[in-house]
Parts: sequence; structure tokens; C-alpha cells
Amino acid sequence: MIKFLLPLVTALFLNFHITVTNGHVLSEALTSASQRRATDTCADPSLTDIYYESYSPSHKFHLIQMRTEFADSLTVGNGDFQFQEQIFRAWKDTQPFTFPLHRLFNPTLVDYIFVLSTDGTIPSVAGYQENFIPAYIYSTQICDSIPLYSVALASATDHFYTTVLSERDDMINRWGWKDAGIVGYVLPLTPVCSCGSSV
Repeated sequence: MIKFLLPLVTALFLNFHITVTNGHVLSEALTSASQRRATDTCADPSLTDIYYESYSPSHKFHLIQMRTEFADSLTVGNGDFQFQEQIFRAWKDTQPFTFPLHRLFNPTLVDYIFVLSTDGTIPSVAGYQENFIPAYIYSTQICDSIPLYSVALASATDHFYTTVLSERDDMINRWGWKDAGIVGYVLPLTPVCSCGSSV
């Protein structure tokens, strides 16, 4: 009888051990691998700032920058910006795996556009000149990032930016703006947890 019970007890023990290993050690190993991968490919989200979109009614253009920059412009008297909304989180300084988001200005049209550079050069767009770099963002959709969409209205020489696909579609389909593509990839206002859930 013991001869038959020993393999059964051994199997039960091994299965239990495998279950413990799969439930804890393997899960722990996967978590460590996931964290290591995130550290190796993602910039630190805790270092991000919130970026706002604002509109200048006198010049009819939209801008994206940190709220402090808008406040400074309003205080020193060279801007008439109206805050529209917070739109994303990004880094104000260079970070691993991010690229500079250049703000270009067209003095003839009095229009600003935002262009990502992935090769270290200042983007070249006819009629526009380098203004400054307000943020650093991703060039591809990684690390829980989301697209930053752009639409343009030629009649007003204005560009509008959003991370909400339905807003972009509404501007195009209902209001006649033109799709200006995806500028780059930013972090949403509310952090997304890509960590595994415990069972």
C-alpha cells in the first residue's frame, strides 16, 4: 500500500510545489523582468509635468506649454491666452528614450506648430522657424503613452492639439479642420498601471 501511496504523495507534493513556484516565484520573476524592461525602455513618469493648451483670441493660435509659462506671458503683458484644458503629461527636460518636441513659429501667419525631432536636428518646415523646446515625448507608442493628434484650419492658420480621438474626428468631420497627423506620444493625465494584477 505504501508503495502505491508514495508516488501519489510525491506527485501531490510536486504539484503543490509547482503551484507555489508558479504562483509566487515565477510571478515574482515576471514582475522583476517587467520592471527591468520598463526601466530599460521608459522615462520616469514621476518626473513629468502637466501640459496645457491655451488659445490667443487676438492672434488666433493655440499653444501647448506648462501653466507657469502661460502665467509668465500673461503677467509680463505679451500674451492674451485663455486656458482651454490640461491635455497630457510629458517631461520638460531631456529624459532617456524621449525626443524633443520643437515649437516652430511662422511670423507671417502668426502660427505655431509642434514637431518631434528624432535625429537631433531642428525640424525644417517651410515658413516656420525654431522657437523653443517645451517638452520631451516618445516617438512611438510605448510605456502607456497615447497619441498627440494635430488638426489644422488653413483659413485661420491655426493648429489644434488633442489626445482624444473623438475630438480630433469631430474637428475634421464636423468643423472642416484637416488632419495634421500624430505629433508624437505623451502620457495621459491619469497614469495607467500596466502592472499585473495579483490573483
